[in-house]
Amino acid sequence: MPDRPSDAWRFELYIVGDNRRSTLALENLRDICKNYLGSNCQVDVIDLKAHPEKLAEKKICALPTLIRMYPKPERMLVGDLSKTDRVLQGLDIVSPPAQPFRDTYCYGLSKQGLSSKWNHVPH
Repeated sequence: MPDRPSDAWRFELYIVGDNRRSTLALENLRDICKNYLGSNCQVDVIDLKAHPEKLAEKKICALPTLIRMYPKPERMLVGDLSKTDRVLQGLDIVSPPAQPFRDTYCYGLSKQGLSSKWNHVPH
């Protein structure tokens, strides 16, 4: 995805007025940008009360709506952006690597000098 500072992620967040869902979407987007994109992010917030022509122009049918403008292709998400994992997936943003899985049963056996072998059995 974006490699150079000039290639910042660019988003447009469409809201209507200052209501709870709009505020929540904006806060959630700020958290996502801060935690996953760093300073390599630009967000334009468009209030459709002030710019009603954008509704038809962008083909918006529900609010709040987030559009990833760059990198291409554009992606559109609707809602308050509270399900971070789905937002990251929908915007094609790679989340930080998860902690390695450690099976506590096998870990306990290895601490005792024993071993366990797991086999995958096809169905």
